[in-house]
Amino acid sequence: IATGSYGGETAIYYDHRPLFFSGDIVREEENIHYPLLQRGEYDRILLISGGLEKHLPQLAKHKINEVIYLENDPAVIAAENASDTLMNGMSVVVKKSDPIRFLKKNKNVFDAVIQLFPPASTLSLNRYFTKEYFSSVKEHLSPGGVFMCTPVPFFNYSPESLRRSFSPVYNSLREVFRNVIVVPGTLLYVIASDDTLSAGISNLVSECGIENIYVNSDYLDDADIISRGSLILSQADTSAGVNSVMRPVSLWFSNTLSLELRGSGGLVPVALVFSLLMPFLFIRRKGFVMFAASAGVAGYGMITVFLLQAAMGNLYILTALVLSLIMGGLAAGAYVPLFRMKKPLVVVPVLLASLFVITGLASSLLIQAPPALLLLFIFPALTASGFLTGSIYRVITTDLHDELTGRVYASDLAGAALGYIAVSTLLVPLAGIMNASLILGCFILLAVALVSIIFKH
Repeated sequence: IATGSYGGETAIYYDHRPLFFSGDIVREEENIHYPLLQRGEYDRILLISGGLEKHLPQLAKHKINEVIYLENDPAVIAAENASDTLMNGMSVVVKKSDPIRFLKKNKNVFDAVIQLFPPASTLSLNRYFTKEYFSSVKEHLSPGGVFMCTPVPFFNYSPESLRRSFSPVYNSLREVFRNVIVVPGTLLYVIASDDTLSAGISNLVSECGIENIYVNSDYLDDADIISRGSLILSQADTSAGVNSVMRPVSLWFSNTLSLELRGSGGLVPVALVFSLLMPFLFIRRKGFVMFAASAGVAGYGMITVFLLQAAMGNLYILTALVLSLIMGGLAAGAYVPLFRMKKPLVVVPVLLASLFVITGLASSLLIQAPPALLLLFIFPALTASGFLTGSIYRVITTDLHDELTGRVYASDLAGAALGYIAVSTLLVPLAGIMNASLILGCFILLAVALVSIIFKH
């Protein structure tokens, strides 16, 4: 988080993007009035991220009894000095919590939920644009309550990657809410409700008698807003499926769009293909099983991190714990001799693959499980995966010459590199968590089959 001042104007940057800056009246009015104009008055609303202080003057123009402002990062709250307050009879409460955890723990009912997260460009942000999350939001809405989010930017043209990123999110909202409209603005505002909705913003402003600087009939033309919104919805691919926790497909196309806007759309796929193929250059026949096992355990770690985020929110310390458990298991497996068994290079990889397959098949249940039960499964599974992979290394390198040991170690690291990049960039977004786990298991079994049957002869 950085704060800058220039010419008397102050801006607060979060991860290199401007979060709050003075004079941003257009977005401030759009963020609040586009959703809240849909109803006459509100008992309680939930404002998720985006800043509190700059939105208070706009919120005060509506009949609201209570506003709960939710922010996951306490440093953001401190940066703008947000605190509980009372404004024109409107009670404002500031809470620090991840929205997913907050909705699971609280039974509050809201007349409107305004979500101002940026577009779903990361696995962490994508959690707030999934069918499961939208269903959780709806459970906390009063009858006819309004929900608004901004899943993608808005442009006067429609790149293919933008359409393919928006379509799964739109399909998810349509499966949860009866009515969904879009209002083009500085972002693409998507508003959903089981009650009727209107994109005639300037007409709604006139009916409510609210005085705004930008959101009014002087600047907005309802016919143009409705026309552009209808065009966007007509281009949505209803056969694209939904954006879910198990398959965050919108993430892939959101990143593709971001790269295209930076002029890197053509180079990145080449770099990605090169990064995926390069680890295979370090495979040696003696280390092929090691290569596959390391790719599997690295990918398994990434899948586990995402499972924890989806189920429990942004708990950064758990990411470090995931890696520590895997590394500890690797060290223990490489140090502790295995029990005597016939064909350990067949039995141990099969056990490792079975662990991945079981996790994949149980992934939908794990996401919905209580956090304690999820951790009771994940932590031993991580340690076991690391131990089995370390045991494979010990078996392969026992009685080998130093030169061959180095080659096996190279295969080990190359496989880990492949697992990290393939799972995080391709398998989870495009294939989903369950299929990604199954693919990792099948990859290890394929390596065992090749070594046991083809390479042996």
